[in-house]
Amino acid sequence: MKIKLIAFFCLIFPPSKIKNYILQLFGWKIANNSYVGFSYISTRKVNLYENTRIGHFNFINAPYLKMKPKAYIQNLNRITGPIYILLNASAAIGNMNTIKRAKHPISWGKSVLKIGHGSKITSKHTLDCTRPIYIGNNSILAGQGSQVWTHGYIHNSTGKDRFRIDGSVKVGDNVYIGSATVINPGICISNAITIGSHATISKSLEEAGLYVNQSLRHIPLDYDEAYKKYTPVRSKKLIEKIVHKKC
Repeated sequence: MKIKLIAFFCLIFPPSKIKNYILQLFGWKIANNSYVGFSYISTRKVNLYENTRIGHFNFINAPYLKMKPKAYIQNLNRITGPIYILLNASAAIGNMNTIKRAKHPISWGKSVLKIGHGSKITSKHTLDCTRPIYIGNNSILAGQGSQVWTHGYIHNSTGKDRFRIDGSVKVGDNVYIGSATVINPGICISNAITIGSHATISKSLEEAGLYVNQSLRHIPLDYDEAYKKYTPVRSKKLIEKIVHKKC
Protein backbone atom coordinates (compact mmCIF):
# COMPACT_ATOMS: atom_id res chain seq x y z
CA MET A 1 0.00 0.00 0.00
CA LYS A 2 2.83 2.41 0.88
CA ILE A 3 4.58 1.75 -2.46
CA LYS A 4 1.38 2.52 -4.39
CA LEU A 5 0.89 5.71 -2.37
CA ILE A 6 4.41 6.85 -3.28
CA ALA A 7 3.78 5.95 -6.93
CA PHE A 8 0.66 8.14 -7.10
CA PHE A 9 2.51 10.94 -5.31
CA CYS A 10 5.21 10.80 -8.00
CA LEU A 11 2.55 10.94 -10.69
CA ILE A 12 0.64 13.98 -9.43
CA PHE A 13 3.25 16.11 -7.63
CA PRO A 14 5.33 18.46 -9.83
CA PRO A 15 9.12 18.03 -9.98
CA SER A 16 10.87 20.10 -7.34
CA LYS A 17 13.30 19.93 -4.44
CA ILE A 18 10.27 19.63 -2.16
CA LYS A 19 9.15 16.53 -4.05
CA ASN A 20 12.63 15.05 -3.68
CA TYR A 21 12.64 15.80 0.04
CA ILE A 22 9.29 14.08 0.54
CA LEU A 23 10.50 11.08 -1.45
CA GLN A 24 13.53 10.93 0.85
CA LEU A 25 11.14 10.79 3.80
CA PHE A 26 9.38 7.87 2.09
CA GLY A 27 12.71 6.02 1.95
CA TRP A 28 14.05 6.88 -1.49
CA LYS A 29 17.74 7.59 -1.87
CA ILE A 30 17.55 10.61 -4.15
CA ALA A 31 19.95 13.52 -4.70
CA ASN A 32 18.53 16.99 -4.16
CA ASN A 33 19.28 17.98 -7.76
CA SER A 34 17.59 14.93 -9.31
CA TYR A 35 14.47 15.52 -11.41
CA VAL A 36 11.39 13.29 -11.11
CA GLY A 37 8.56 14.24 -13.47
CA PHE A 38 4.91 13.24 -13.58
CA SER A 39 5.54 9.49 -13.64
CA TYR A 40 4.09 6.47 -11.83
CA ILE A 41 7.03 4.77 -10.09
CA SER A 42 6.07 1.75 -8.00
CA THR A 43 9.40 0.44 -6.74
CA ARG A 44 10.53 -1.07 -3.44
CA LYS A 45 13.98 0.48 -3.61
CA VAL A 46 15.12 3.59 -5.50
CA ASN A 47 18.60 5.09 -5.64
CA LEU A 48 18.95 8.23 -7.80
CA TYR A 49 22.40 9.83 -7.84
CA GLU A 50 23.27 13.45 -8.69
CA ASN A 51 21.78 15.05 -11.81
CA THR A 52 19.63 12.06 -12.69
CA ARG A 53 16.36 12.67 -14.48
CA ILE A 54 13.08 10.81 -14.94
CA GLY A 55 10.69 12.49 -17.39
CA HIS A 56 6.92 12.46 -17.69
CA PHE A 57 4.24 9.77 -18.05
CA ASN A 58 6.49 6.79 -17.44
CA PHE A 59 4.98 3.69 -15.85
CA ILE A 60 7.63 1.89 -13.80
CA ASN A 61 6.56 -1.11 -11.74
CA ALA A 62 9.73 -3.01 -10.80
CA PRO A 63 11.45 -3.97 -7.53
CA TYR A 64 14.61 -1.87 -7.92
CA LEU A 65 15.75 1.23 -9.78
CA LYS A 66 19.29 2.58 -9.58
CA MET A 67 20.51 5.51 -11.69
CA LYS A 68 24.07 6.79 -11.35
CA PRO A 69 25.07 10.44 -12.02
CA LYS A 70 23.60 12.04 -15.16
CA ALA A 71 21.64 8.94 -16.11
CA TYR A 72 18.14 9.64 -17.38
CA ILE A 73 14.84 8.11 -18.43
CA GLN A 74 12.83 10.25 -20.83
CA ASN A 75 9.06 10.02 -21.41
CA LEU A 76 6.26 7.51 -21.93
CA ASN A 77 8.22 4.36 -21.13
CA ARG A 78 6.58 1.25 -19.72
CA ILE A 79 8.77 -0.90 -17.46
CA THR A 80 6.97 -3.77 -15.72
CA GLY A 81 7.78 -6.99 -13.92
CA PRO A 82 10.41 -8.32 -11.51
CA ILE A 83 13.38 -6.62 -13.19
CA TYR A 84 16.29 -4.88 -11.45
CA ILE A 85 16.93 -1.69 -13.46
CA LEU A 86 20.53 -0.41 -13.28
CA LEU A 87 21.70 2.64 -15.27
CA ASN A 88 25.36 3.58 -14.98
CA ALA A 89 26.59 7.16 -15.29
CA SER A 90 25.17 9.03 -18.31
CA ALA A 91 23.21 5.96 -19.42
CA ALA A 92 19.77 6.58 -20.87
CA ILE A 93 16.40 5.15 -21.79
CA GLY A 94 14.66 7.32 -24.40
CA ASN A 95 10.95 7.57 -25.23
CA MET A 96 8.09 5.07 -25.55
CA ASN A 97 10.05 1.89 -24.89
CA THR A 98 8.48 -1.29 -23.51
CA ILE A 99 10.60 -3.29 -21.05
CA LYS A 100 8.82 -6.23 -19.47
CA ARG A 101 9.07 -9.52 -17.63
CA ALA A 102 6.43 -11.97 -16.43
CA LYS A 103 6.33 -13.08 -12.81
CA HIS A 104 7.12 -16.55 -11.44
CA PRO A 105 6.10 -19.27 -12.30
CA ILE A 106 6.39 -18.04 -15.88
CA SER A 107 9.86 -16.65 -15.21
CA TRP A 108 12.55 -17.95 -12.84
CA GLY A 109 15.52 -16.56 -10.94
CA LYS A 110 16.63 -12.93 -10.91
CA SER A 111 16.67 -10.69 -13.98
CA VAL A 112 18.55 -7.45 -14.54
CA LEU A 113 18.55 -4.73 -17.19
CA LYS A 114 21.96 -3.11 -16.88
CA ILE A 115 22.92 -0.22 -19.16
CA GLY A 116 26.56 0.81 -19.16
CA HIS A 117 28.23 4.22 -19.00
CA GLY A 118 27.13 6.50 -21.83
CA SER A 119 24.91 3.86 -23.47
CA LYS A 120 21.36 4.46 -24.62
CA ILE A 121 18.16 2.70 -25.60
CA THR A 122 16.54 5.24 -27.92
CA SER A 123 12.81 5.07 -28.82
CA LYS A 124 10.00 2.57 -29.37
CA HIS A 125 12.02 -0.57 -28.70
CA THR A 126 10.82 -3.76 -26.96
CA LEU A 127 13.01 -5.57 -24.44
CA ASP A 128 11.97 -8.90 -22.98
CA CYS A 129 13.76 -9.42 -19.67
CA THR A 130 12.70 -12.99 -19.00
CA ARG A 131 16.47 -13.33 -18.48
CA PRO A 132 19.01 -10.52 -17.92
CA ILE A 133 20.05 -8.03 -20.59
CA TYR A 134 23.47 -6.42 -20.19
CA ILE A 135 24.55 -3.49 -22.35
CA GLY A 136 28.16 -2.34 -22.11
CA ASN A 137 29.63 1.17 -22.27
CA ASN A 138 29.10 3.66 -25.10
CA SER A 139 26.68 1.41 -26.95
CA ILE A 140 23.35 2.30 -28.51
CA LEU A 141 20.15 0.54 -29.44
CA ALA A 142 19.51 3.08 -32.17
CA GLY A 143 16.57 4.27 -34.25
CA GLN A 144 13.34 2.54 -33.30
CA GLY A 145 11.49 -0.74 -33.46
CA SER A 146 14.21 -3.16 -32.36
CA GLN A 147 13.35 -6.20 -30.24
CA VAL A 148 15.56 -7.98 -27.73
CA TRP A 149 14.25 -11.39 -26.70
CA THR A 150 15.55 -13.59 -23.89
CA HIS A 151 13.13 -16.45 -24.45
CA GLY A 152 11.79 -18.46 -27.38
CA TYR A 153 10.26 -21.86 -28.16
CA ILE A 154 10.90 -25.06 -30.06
CA HIS A 155 7.79 -27.11 -30.92
CA ASN A 156 7.75 -30.82 -31.49
CA SER A 157 6.98 -31.91 -35.06
CA THR A 158 3.63 -33.35 -33.92
CA GLY A 159 1.32 -32.85 -30.97
CA LYS A 160 1.38 -30.12 -28.35
CA ASP A 161 4.79 -30.75 -26.82
CA ARG A 162 7.23 -27.84 -26.80
CA PHE A 163 9.99 -26.41 -24.65
CA ARG A 164 11.08 -22.87 -23.95
CA ILE A 165 14.64 -21.64 -24.43
CA ASP A 166 15.74 -18.87 -22.05
CA GLY A 167 19.04 -17.06 -22.44
CA SER A 168 20.58 -13.77 -21.36
CA VAL A 169 21.65 -11.19 -23.94
CA LYS A 170 25.00 -9.45 -23.53
CA VAL A 171 26.03 -6.44 -25.63
CA GLY A 172 29.62 -5.23 -25.38
CA ASP A 173 31.21 -1.77 -25.49
CA ASN A 174 31.00 0.61 -28.45
CA VAL A 175 28.26 -1.34 -30.19
CA TYR A 176 25.77 0.23 -32.60
CA ILE A 177 22.52 -1.65 -33.27
CA GLY A 178 20.43 -0.29 -36.14
CA SER A 179 16.65 0.12 -36.32
CA ALA A 180 14.28 -2.85 -36.36
CA THR A 181 16.93 -5.38 -35.36
CA VAL A 182 15.82 -8.58 -33.62
CA ILE A 183 18.20 -10.16 -31.10
CA ASN A 184 17.40 -13.72 -30.09
CA PRO A 185 17.94 -15.42 -26.69
CA GLY A 186 21.41 -16.35 -25.48
CA ILE A 187 23.27 -13.95 -27.77
CA CYS A 188 26.57 -12.24 -26.96
CA ILE A 189 27.69 -9.29 -29.08
CA SER A 190 31.35 -8.41 -28.62
CA ASN A 191 32.93 -4.95 -28.52
CA ALA A 192 33.23 -2.55 -31.47
CA ILE A 193 30.47 -4.08 -33.60
CA THR A 194 28.06 -2.23 -35.89
CA ILE A 195 24.82 -3.98 -36.86
CA GLY A 196 22.85 -2.71 -39.84
CA SER A 197 19.11 -2.11 -39.66
CA HIS A 198 16.53 -4.93 -39.98
CA ALA A 199 19.10 -7.57 -38.98
CA THR A 200 18.20 -10.79 -37.18
CA ILE A 201 20.89 -11.87 -34.72
CA SER A 202 20.54 -15.62 -34.19
CA LYS A 203 24.11 -16.42 -33.15
CA SER A 204 26.73 -14.62 -31.08
CA LEU A 205 28.97 -12.08 -32.82
CA GLU A 206 32.60 -12.29 -31.75
CA GLU A 207 34.63 -10.37 -34.35
CA ALA A 208 34.59 -6.55 -34.46
CA GLY A 209 33.23 -4.96 -37.61
CA LEU A 210 30.02 -4.45 -39.61
CA TYR A 211 27.21 -7.01 -39.78
CA VAL A 212 24.17 -6.83 -42.06
CA ASN A 213 21.12 -9.06 -42.40
CA GLN A 214 21.82 -12.61 -43.54
CA SER A 215 19.91 -14.32 -46.34
CA LEU A 216 17.08 -16.70 -45.41
CA ARG A 217 18.23 -20.31 -45.32
CA HIS A 218 16.97 -23.75 -44.28
CA ILE A 219 18.34 -25.40 -41.13
CA PRO A 220 17.26 -29.00 -40.31
CA LEU A 221 15.59 -29.21 -36.89
CA ASP A 222 15.07 -32.28 -34.71
CA TYR A 223 13.05 -31.63 -31.54
CA ASP A 224 14.73 -34.24 -29.31
CA GLU A 225 18.24 -33.37 -30.44
CA ALA A 226 17.53 -29.68 -29.95
CA TYR A 227 16.32 -30.29 -26.37
CA LYS A 228 19.50 -32.21 -25.47
CA LYS A 229 21.70 -29.25 -26.47
CA TYR A 230 20.60 -27.13 -23.51
CA THR A 231 20.49 -27.31 -19.72
CA PRO A 232 17.02 -27.96 -18.24
CA VAL A 233 15.83 -25.34 -15.76
CA ARG A 234 15.02 -26.86 -12.35
CA SER A 235 12.78 -24.41 -10.52
CA LYS A 236 9.67 -25.14 -8.49
CA LYS A 237 6.20 -24.74 -10.00
CA LEU A 238 7.28 -23.57 -13.45
CA ILE A 239 4.33 -23.75 -15.82
CA GLU A 240 6.18 -25.31 -18.76
CA LYS A 241 9.31 -27.15 -19.88
CA ILE A 242 12.23 -24.66 -20.02
CA VAL A 243 15.89 -24.94 -20.96
CA HIS A 244 18.68 -22.41 -20.51
CA LYS A 245 20.84 -21.27 -23.43
CA LYS A 246 24.24 -19.81 -22.59
CA CYS A 247 26.07 -17.54 -24.99
